[in-house]
Amino acid sequence: MSHVNIIKKIKVDGDWKLHSIPRNAKGNYDWNALPEGLYLIEWRAGGKRRRESAGVTAAQALEAQRRKRHELEGRKLGVPGFETAVETGKKPALHVAVNKYVEQIEALKKPNTHRKYEAVLERFLDYFRDRDSIDAISADDLTGFVVSLKKDHSLGSNTILHNAVIIAQFLKRHGRSGITRELPLPERITPLVKVYRHEELAHLFAACSDAERALFASFCSEVSGNRK
Repeated sequence: MSHVNIIKKIKVDGDWKLHSIPRNAKGNYDWNALPEGLYLIEWRAGGKRRRESAGVTAAQALEAQRRKRHELEGRKLGVPGFETAVETGKKPALHVAVNKYVEQIEALKKPNTHRKYEAVLERFLDYFRDRDSIDAISADDLTGFVVSLKKDHSLGSNTILHNAVIIAQFLKRHGRSGITRELPLPERITPLVKVYRHEELAHLFAACSDAERALFASFCSEVSGNRK
């Protein structure tokens, strides 16, 4: 029988980690030993390690393991329809797609940009942890995600819009460019420009040197001129 492992992706101190499923004294999987997370199956094909989403329940993981074993056995035996053990025509599992995209951002963008993308996409992946693929996410699902950003994470309007842009870029990369077009999003909030009172300006000029006072006075006259 072809060797297919079941592993679990769980959050440890805010980071996703892969763990083997512990076994009990009888040698069976101890499904309750690890906290909630995402199951994956793991096997080797063509000299490379392969992984695939296997659901969020033990039953789903066991079924995915069974199907993959049959697929690999069919390939070994030369059964028609099992010429390859890697389903290249299917889109990658959601967590795999997210991880690869974040790795690309890390390689191509600045560290601060990478951290922002990683935080947004981890939140997105956590919300859709029960979905096997990108295609399993509908426009209504994305609307629910946007609502959760406001209700569950208490994010502001501008931050939600920033999250939506990053998610839209990720989905576009995987052929779902139109799905975010009709999302109900909050309006962008533009903060008002701070206007200093005369008393505050008097304190500022009192603390300035002659050169600084001349410089700030020229700024103030330019601003006053633009307002006319």
